[in-house]
This record gives sequence, C-alpha cells and structure tokens, in this order.
Amino acid sequence: MYQISREKMPELLAAVAKEMDLFLPVQNNGITNFGFWTEDAKVDLDTLKTVKSPKDAFFPQSEVLYSCYQKANKTSIEPAALKDAPFAIFGVRPCDVRAFDVLDRVFLSEPADVYYAARREHGIVVSLACHEPEDSCFCKTFGIDAAEPQADVAMWQVADGYAWEAKTEKGEKLTELVKEYLTEQDLAKEVEAESVAYCVCSSFGLDTSDYSFPYIAGWSSSREMKEMKASMDVIRKTAGEMIDQLTEELEIILEEKQKTELHEKYGILVDALEAAGYRYDYRESEPGHIVLAPDGTHEIAGYLQFESWGDIKDWLEDTIAEGTDISERVDRALYPFKFDYTLEEEMFRGNGDRYAIYHVDEGTPGKQHLFMNMAMAKEDGITIDAANYKCVYSGRLHENEKLDDLYAVFNDNPPADYKAHSMSVSDVIITNRGGDMQAYYVDRFGFAELPDFAAQREKILDIVPEIENVDYENDLTCISFYAAECAEFPVMGEVHYDLTLPEALEAYEKIPSERMHGLKCVGFDLKDGSDYEGMQSLMIEGKIQKEFLNSIPGFRENSYVQNAISRVEKYLEERHPNVENPLESNKKVDNEKNISKEKNEKELNIQMKPIPKKKRGEMSL
Repeated sequence: MYQISREKMPELLAAVAKEMDLFLPVQNNGITNFGFWTEDAKVDLDTLKTVKSPKDAFFPQSEVLYSCYQKANKTSIEPAALKDAPFAIFGVRPCDVRAFDVLDRVFLSEPADVYYAARREHGIVVSLACHEPEDSCFCKTFGIDAAEPQADVAMWQVADGYAWEAKTEKGEKLTELVKEYLTEQDLAKEVEAESVAYCVCSSFGLDTSDYSFPYIAGWSSSREMKEMKASMDVIRKTAGEMIDQLTEELEIILEEKQKTELHEKYGILVDALEAAGYRYDYRESEPGHIVLAPDGTHEIAGYLQFESWGDIKDWLEDTIAEGTDISERVDRALYPFKFDYTLEEEMFRGNGDRYAIYHVDEGTPGKQHLFMNMAMAKEDGITIDAANYKCVYSGRLHENEKLDDLYAVFNDNPPADYKAHSMSVSDVIITNRGGDMQAYYVDRFGFAELPDFAAQREKILDIVPEIENVDYENDLTCISFYAAECAEFPVMGEVHYDLTLPEALEAYEKIPSERMHGLKCVGFDLKDGSDYEGMQSLMIEGKIQKEFLNSIPGFRENSYVQNAISRVEKYLEERHPNVENPLESNKKVDNEKNISKEKNEKELNIQMKPIPKKKRGEMSL
C-alpha cells in the first residue's frame, strides 16, 4: 500500500503521460468529462459523475476498422492496425469499472471484437473509490462496493492525498513507473488500528493486552510526543465512533434475540403486535409489567403497558372488533386460518373497494427501470412487466380516496404495518373500486395508466374468476358435453353431442363396454370465444384427465371447466366408491375381452381429433 499527496499528483500524472496516452476527468467550461491529459488541463478528481462514461477509451462511438484503396482499377482493403501501445485511464469510479465488465461479456465472447480486445489488453485502469456516493447513485442496487474498486490500481481519498494499491500485474508495472512519487504508508497507521481494536475490545470485556501492549510500546519508544499525541487523537475519535456503532448493532441483535424467544413462548401474538404497529420493549419490560413501544416510523399512539400477554391478546381482539384499516391485518396475523386469500387476492376478487402497492423486485430484470420515470423507460424501450414487481401492501380504498391521497399517505404518514420505502417513481398502484380494476405507474409528475398490468398480475396469482348465479347444470351457451364410444376417434363409434353433464354421464354409462372401438369417454365442447374453444376429453374409461387439463392455463382458469372436473370427481366417488383405480370397475369386462397392453397405454397418449357438429342429443355411428 502506498500514498501520494495532492501536491505530488500533477507530477505523477505528467510522468505517466510521458510514457503513454493518459485519459482522465478534465473540467472544461464547468463540465467534467474524460479527455487526454495536457500540461494545461484542469484535472478534476473530485466530481463523482462525469457527463459521459469513460468507456469510449475501450469502445469509441466511431473508429476506422479498415481502409480501401483503388489503384489501376484494382481495389485493396487494409484493416486498421490494432492498439499495441499501453495507455492509462485515471480516476475511473467503481460503477464505471463494473461497466467495463459488462462490455467484456459482450465483446470478448466468441467471436471476440479484436479491436476492443486489443484496447482492453493494453489499457491500464486506475480506479478512484467513492468515499461518499450521491443520493442518486445506484451502487448498492447493483451490488457494487463503492469503497473497494476492482481495477488494475485502486485509489482511495485520504486526509492529505490518496492511498494507492496495485491490484494486477499491469497495476504493478504502472506502480513501478511512478514509484518515486509514492510513499509507503507509515507504520503508525497499523499501530493506530491496533490501538483502536484494543480500546473497542476492552469496552466489550475482551482482553487483548498480552498482544496489544508490546506492539504499541515498541512503536511508541521511538516516537516524539507530538507524533504520539496526533495518533492518540485519531485513536480516541475512531474507537469512540466504533464503540457507539457496535453498541447500537448489539442492541438490535439483543432485540432480535428477545423477539425470537418471545416467538417461542407467544407465537403469533408478536406478529399481530407488529401488524398493529407495536413492538415489545425489552429495555423497559419486566415480569408483570410489559411495555409495548411504537415501531418508531409511524405516527400512532404512544407506549402501551400491560400486566400479562393474556391482556395483550384481549387488546388485540378489541382492535379487531374496532373495524379499522389495521383491524383486518391484525385479524389475519392473529387468526391466519380464517382467511383463504391474501389481501392482494381479495382485491382481485372484488371483496370491497381495495388497492395494492407494488415495488420493483430488485432480483428481476425490472431493476433496470427502478426509480425511472415513464418517459425514460419508453425511451430505453423498457416494457413495464408485472412479473418484475412484488406486492408490498394492500388495503381498503376509502370513499373519494384518490391516487394523490394514497401518494400522500405513503410518503407522509404510512400505515403502522407498512415496512417498505416511501412511494416513489417506478412504483405501481392497482385500484379496484366497484369492480373497475385500474393500474397506474407512479411517474415523475402524476401517474401513468398501465392497461395490461392488472391482468398480468391476476394471471401470476392464478386467480380463477368467481362467476355468480351460473346454472352449470343447464347452461349450454358457454360449454356443452358429449359422450363417445371411442375417445380418440369419436366418429368411429357411438357418440352423443350437445348434452348437459348429467346427460353425458348417463349416455356414457349406457355405451356397451363389450362393443368398444376404443376407450369410451365424456368430453366437453368449450364455447367461450377464447383460444381454447373446441372439444376436449374430460374423463376416459373412468379416469379424469385433471392433470392434463390443469396444465393448460385456458382450462385451469375457466370456472366452467373446473366445475365440470369437480362434478365428475364427485360422480366417480358416488358411483365407484373405494376404488383407487376407476378402471378396476371394468376389470371383468376387460378380462373377458382380453384388452391388450397397447390399449391401456393408448389412454395416456390420446389426442382429440376434430369432430363434426351434430344437433343436441344426436347419435352418430
């Protein structure tokens, strides 16, 4: 590890520029961009973000790949020479270093871009860590450590200059080139670190004196009092800050430990308290005196005190009885077995006017437009996909409550159990008021409608719409049924069309097994105008085709088909009780007919062929 002062930095840069091309942040007319070093260049290593990325050093916007010459009616083509001289890119931020890795995956994969590869081979990247990223930076989102740049040489800003560390072989060569301007870090820094460690460990009851004292004493014996005083100031300040930070973190750990122990004793009571916006205060609580504290992020009532956990349960049940917005969530936390659907699913099922808030799931491709306004997303060709979102909250939509109202609530005074970030650009809101389902993208100003988002989300949740007041028994407008002697080729035997399900089952039972051309079946003819319209087997030789039908979304999500499956299951239970394999009911006939192995296997591979339409109840032979 080396160090260079700010005063010597211009000399170091000049030394590098004598040996190779040097790109670095240069300020011109108040704008900082990467450019060539010159003696009069205004170098700017303090600006975090340049207007343009330094990637042009490896992948310029334009370049000569080959030249064409014509002489005496002959044309010759000469490829441009590859980069064969070293060059350095100085002051690259960790995020831009990561961008080089992304380019590598594209241009160094086979077939590799030889011009790009040549530049990467000869380019030396000197990265400068960010000691304080801006609020608009996205280092953490993309897993970039802004304090630990991965380059040929890494630099860190220190009090009077920069720390310098070679990371690769190219970095070592560059270090040797400028070594006269670098100084090795003083041993004092190591001793200061050891002293800080001793102070921190002692504060928490860990004795390291056997190792620390001889180390510190050996260093201090050759130092002047002025030097020692400066180091002691650093030690005192640093150790104090670390002790404070560790104390806070230990308190969080102890609280989590306490919470775990409480869960073991009182189970979902703790979860119900969180839903109400409270937490157990382990500092203030004692046997016979339980203190609940507000979670600290919401404007709700102050501390609550109880004598026992039984009293807390009574209070939670009173909260449920109040019928407020929070009541439903407390009820779900305390009695989860009472609810068949999540709050998000309740919204799609139309159980009252409701809303749901969605955030980008950063583990999906949606992270590319996180906090991006709609105009930018469209400009980049980004489609807003519900699969890239997760529901973070869902609640009741009050009368006259508008999108702006929800935005204000989830920024200024969110519900007690809301744990996500405040509502921001790229979030999505779905509302269901009186069955009118709408989805909106939270834009830079206002909201942008998303026509397909709600339908996409409903499909992800695999919600089968509930159709009320449907006469499944006699309604033939959406679905009818048929019974056929041969499931694979119905026209080869007896077949009955346009029946209700009971009529089809009755016809199925009357088809003689000893006269079969194949495996007899009951099927349905879907007439809902969807892509799945047409005829399909429902039951073949007493075996429901449930697994196959539910593997197809159009059947799995159709209430008529699902109702038919349920009714046939009930029919088989009543008609053939205690029979694991319905085919056993035809075992006697099968033995008499000596049904072949091929015939049983054929059941698994039946594909429905088009069947000519007949009138209701018409039989075809």
